[in-house]
Amino acid sequence: MAVDILVVVCVFLSFHYISGWGEAWAGNAGLHRQNTSGYLIPTSVAFPTILLQGLMLLSLGGAAVFPATAGLLFAGVGLYDDSCGCRDLQQRPIKGWRGHLGALWAGQLTSGAVKVFAGGGGALLLASLLAPGAPVSVTRDALVVALSASVANALDVRRGRAGKVLLLGFASLMARNPGVASLLLVLPVLVFLLRDLPGQVMMGDAGANGWGAMLGAAVVVNSPPTVRWAMLAVLVVVQVVAETVTLSRVIQKSRVLYVLDEIGS
Repeated sequence: MAVDILVVVCVFLSFHYISGWGEAWAGNAGLHRQNTSGYLIPTSVAFPTILLQGLMLLSLGGAAVFPATAGLLFAGVGLYDDSCGCRDLQQRPIKGWRGHLGALWAGQLTSGAVKVFAGGGGALLLASLLAPGAPVSVTRDALVVALSASVANALDVRRGRAGKVLLLGFASLMARNPGVASLLLVLPVLVFLLRDLPGQVMMGDAGANGWGAMLGAAVVVNSPPTVRWAMLAVLVVVQVVAETVTLSRVIQKSRVLYVLDEIGS
């Protein structure tokens, strides 16, 4: 028991240190974004944390490899998107799948469109390695990973919102599958929330896409097909809402969701 507690403390402190270093790194790299309070704060701060987390998960091997690889892939393309920014020819911000694909249709290749195709293609490749020769399963699992990344990114418009949902998802997996891998999924998000909730930093696309994909991939390798289909259905609905009504509007109109959204803020 004492050894287990020591391991948890050491892992927590490791991610606490890398999270602080990530804040300085993002600031020095010029990765800043204006938050909802109007302050310019570092973004993509979660990228170094996901890098360390992914390497730790890869070292475990087995089922931990899929979420680790998916998280690293999507964090990388998310960082690219954060670095480039997305604006149309009139310098207006481009948001959502409709915005990026619409810009592509008009002849403008945005960093967001690159992220959609690179992330989607990578998810298909990883899913095909997980279930070779099963096109339906591969498509379903790839969509769960890609849409989890997209939905997490859609939630990341207010401090702590995406982090709380991700933490809840990882914690539910840990409750069903306790172990070192589950611990490595939960602790980094928890540590980041300590900086995110006060509005000091943003996870950015690097963090939201990376952790979202990691959560989707973790569900894929730890859940039966019925759960994966159910999650895919929920993700499709949430994505459609995000692209049309917007999630913030839905949350504001629901008393329960609004109260949950305000926790820690």
